[in-house]
Amino acid sequence: MKKLVLIPVFIFILALIIPIAEAKQYHVKLLAVKESPAGTEGSTADLYLEIKPGNGRVYLETFPLTKVDTQISTRFARDVACDYLNVDCNNNDFFYTISADSSIIGGPSAGAAIAALTVIALKDITLDEEIAVTGTINSGGLIGPIGGIKEKVQAAKDIKLKKVLIPSGERFVKQEENTTENKTIDIVEYGKSIGIEVVEAASLDDVLFHFTGKQIKKNFENIAIDDLYVDTMNELSSGLCNRSIYLREIVVSMEHNPSINESNISLNSADDLIKKGAFAYNNSMYYAAGSYCFGANVRLGYIYLLRQNLSEKRLAEITDTLNSSIQNMDRELENLDIRTINDLESYMAVKERILEAEDLLSKSRESENIHERLSRIAFASERINSAVAWLKFLDNRGKQFNFNNELLEDSCRKKLAEVEEYFQYVSSQLPLPLTNIKNDIDSAYKDIKNKNFAMCLYKASKSKSEITTLQSTLTLDVSQIDNFIQKKLD
Repeated sequence: MKKLVLIPVFIFILALIIPIAEAKQYHVKLLAVKESPAGTEGSTADLYLEIKPGNGRVYLETFPLTKVDTQISTRFARDVACDYLNVDCNNNDFFYTISADSSIIGGPSAGAAIAALTVIALKDITLDEEIAVTGTINSGGLIGPIGGIKEKVQAAKDIKLKKVLIPSGERFVKQEENTTENKTIDIVEYGKSIGIEVVEAASLDDVLFHFTGKQIKKNFENIAIDDLYVDTMNELSSGLCNRSIYLREIVVSMEHNPSINESNISLNSADDLIKKGAFAYNNSMYYAAGSYCFGANVRLGYIYLLRQNLSEKRLAEITDTLNSSIQNMDRELENLDIRTINDLESYMAVKERILEAEDLLSKSRESENIHERLSRIAFASERINSAVAWLKFLDNRGKQFNFNNELLEDSCRKKLAEVEEYFQYVSSQLPLPLTNIKNDIDSAYKDIKNKNFAMCLYKASKSKSEITTLQSTLTLDVSQIDNFIQKKLD
């Protein structure tokens, strides 16, 4: 009888122990600045992370409370870490805790530390807790600039850390003093003078190496481009560039009326783009070739319309014909089966182009300036032509999948939730309306209502990409932009 009593007690104790063992906690020191009577001074905080099975949610608990930008930075850093490892984080929930002795100034400077700790937790690697990093985290795992570096290094020394990682390019900072002289401080040398090592880190790779002593992510070898993509872009760019030659022959054969001003878009500018397109194509840069030739086609189409000296009635007929083409293509598109990734990508490409063409034609009717009107009609015409080119790639080439509308809808809604959060933060930081991004987000919600989940996912992903690019530049000074772009290219 006693044995029977002991068994459930043992099971109960085991049930309590197992969750504790699963929820391993990871920790790293954060460097910050806080307000003081003298201005600002360095401060430290503790960052903790636990990962548990879940649905990809991010939870942040802070003591004392922090600003909204810290919450956004935490989610973004988590996303960067997941992308860095190329893992799906939707099966885990992430619990972050930031604890400080006093109120610290909010900001994204903890991004690099949060991203690094997330990678370490996902890989379950031991880290050196006597090291700290300060810097933003940007797409691609780049470490971005922040302020208060000297004060943060001093704060790290005060709690006996041995090393501080700072953003690459931030070694030399101007010391703010009540003097007429600009004093520049070498932070690395300053660290030596107070007994702490300071090292520049350009990327998440660098940060993780210093924290763990390991190369967590191997360097990429030359990325193998999918043959299907190469063949598709080859055919597309070839068609666009052949059309450039065809349109040019027509335009050159037309009589030029000297009374018509063609200064807005000259034939020379189209010729320049055609040459660039040919060079790119001959060097197997098919996407660039297609882009150049498309630009040439728009210019040639504009000149073609302009030289005809069309009546209002004829312009209306052309616009109506183009709109009819859009409607026919849209109907054809919706009747096609999407069975492969290539099909899905082609569907999105066609849909985006005909929607843009439809919008351009609508705006052309409102244009009072003839040059603006013809430019929009020419652009719409070429967008329709490129949509036709993409449409023929919706032919089930490649590996087939069972595309489930419920999964597409779920993915779209999750992506839109992320986009909304990023958008609210970035729009609060920039004195710009971000109208185009907002329109894409609104359009994605309309796609959900119309059950066009593929386009919703496309627009949500595109919007997120644009917003994260803007977010990466929020802390940049004008003098740092060139260096930041070079890091991206490297």
